[in-house]
Amino acid sequence: MCGILGWFGPNKYPIDKNRFQSALTVLRHRGPDDEGVYQDAHTLLGHVRLSVIDVAGGHQPWIDPDSGAVLVYNGELYNYLEERSILKKKGHRFRSQTDTEVLMKMYLEYGQPMLTRMNGMFAFALYDPRRKHLFCARDPLGIKPFYFVQDDQGFTFASEIKALVALGKQFIAEPKAIADYLALQYVMGEKTFFKNVFRLLPGSYLELDERNSLKKGTYWEIAPDESFSGTFEEAATQLRCHMKNSVQLQLRSDVPLGAHLSGGIDSATISYFAAKKIQPKKLHTFTAGFTEGGIYDDTEYARKSAEFLGTLHHVVYPTEQDFAELFPKLCWHLDEPMAAEGVFPQYIVSRLARNHVTVALGGQGADEILGGYARYYIFLLDQAIRNSNKNIGLTYDELNQSIGQLEQYQYLRSKLSGNTGSDPAELYWKLIDRSENVRPLLSEEFNRELEGYSPFD
Repeated sequence: MCGILGWFGPNKYPIDKNRFQSALTVLRHRGPDDEGVYQDAHTLLGHVRLSVIDVAGGHQPWIDPDSGAVLVYNGELYNYLEERSILKKKGHRFRSQTDTEVLMKMYLEYGQPMLTRMNGMFAFALYDPRRKHLFCARDPLGIKPFYFVQDDQGFTFASEIKALVALGKQFIAEPKAIADYLALQYVMGEKTFFKNVFRLLPGSYLELDERNSLKKGTYWEIAPDESFSGTFEEAATQLRCHMKNSVQLQLRSDVPLGAHLSGGIDSATISYFAAKKIQPKKLHTFTAGFTEGGIYDDTEYARKSAEFLGTLHHVVYPTEQDFAELFPKLCWHLDEPMAAEGVFPQYIVSRLARNHVTVALGGQGADEILGGYARYYIFLLDQAIRNSNKNIGLTYDELNQSIGQLEQYQYLRSKLSGNTGSDPAELYWKLIDRSENVRPLLSEEFNRELEGYSPFD
């Protein structure tokens, strides 16, 4: 990953350049290989780089020699070779092999509609000095972070909130974000835990002119494919093809790469397609386990997957002492609270992977399309039980009691409290809503600050 930091405004830059350089250093862990800064009367852009494609030729900020446009970019454009070929036919000339230059040329050729052509993970800011115009965007699923503040000093952005703090920005807690987190375990929308600090939403872009006037837009939203009318087998074949193509595109790299491998179907599937693509080389895979064993230890399942795939497999076992020592560092890296206990072992396994590779594929987000968690399919399971109990001679209650032996299913069913026949969307909210448990813990002063706000309104 890389890190980006910048300011854009109508007046003289309000922050000392030495302070800007110090704030950029805060992001150094995101980009240990290179660093650069661009400055003019209205703009200051900084970048720290993890070199993946065209290691020698991809220095940023990237400046286009013809237009003078300047780009700072964190991410990877997976279809950059295809887009590069199209742009060359349109007359564009290239001086590097990097996807950063392809992104720049796409902007110069297409403008904002370029976003619908991009296949990748990205957060970037592109400054056009001819128009005194700043254009920023974030990838469709929000894989890469982008935080910003707009105030009377101008527009300031960064990959991490701590870099904004290092610039001298003063922030206080945002009660509505805290209410979101306590009820849902995440924060909704563009708000963050800090007042006046916002995140650019996934699939969105923003533009600023020389008057510091901000315009936002959306270029992508999740939408079901209503046109598909095939069979389950045809749908499975399509999913397999999409996953194969996605993984193989992400293997475009000029540095060593590997994959995180847990005991789940998501990372095993990704590792399978990666291992097949890079043959006859062997893929490095990495797993974190727990010496106590139990339901949270996936090492045996991961080992079997690694043997089947023929990977070079590495295992690490985090300890209680590791957690105690790393907890402050984890908080520093996260910037905001995150309700995910997997952050700790994931950090450990990522540290292990860095000893062998520069880039590691992972299964984050794949649960939602590969079976998911119990809370996603409990309603379908209930429906299946109701539809099948006539054929097997058991009552619904008897079947439910039998399946209730599964710990997670039993817990979720208890939260529904007999509301199985309700709308699935309402039942899902009921499953994840924790506000009833935390409400007694909140002070009267805090509730006044909420001004009647509820995440469920």
